[in-house]
Amino acid sequence: MLPVGMFAYCAQCISQFSEKIKPLTTATEFPLGGKPLHALQTLKEDLPAATLRVVDGNLTFVVETDNSENAISASLNQGYRPVAFFSRMLKKCELRQSSVEKEASAIVEAVRKWTHYLLGCKFTIVTGQRSVAFMYSVKL
Repeated sequence: MLPVGMFAYCAQCISQFSEKIKPLTTATEFPLGGKPLHALQTLKEDLPAATLRVVDGNLTFVVETDNSENAISASLNQGYRPVAFFSRMLKKCELRQSSVEKEASAIVEAVRKWTHYLLGCKFTIVTGQRSVAFMYSVKL
């Protein structure tokens, strides 16, 4: 099965996504040909319309973070559409950190990186680490 995560991330913004992705999820041969190749081309053409938008001052920003054994990443979203992405490999000394520390680093770095968007705005941080969530929960 081919990795289709980059398309699935924008699934809410691509019309008839389930129908368009099906030939890719059932493809068994590589390089692609026929219907799977056509499906890939169609989805690639749909991505800019699904993702490229001007920042709307009336919509709340959402910072989603994640970490793995070797990297941290984040996306800045607005209205379920990505505005910006951030990722980097961890440095040698960071590889020994716990998952909680890596996730906290991802949050701090993402907020620093997108300060120009987030300053003076209410925004939401979404993380898969429940143990990190309490550190950043602020009730105003």
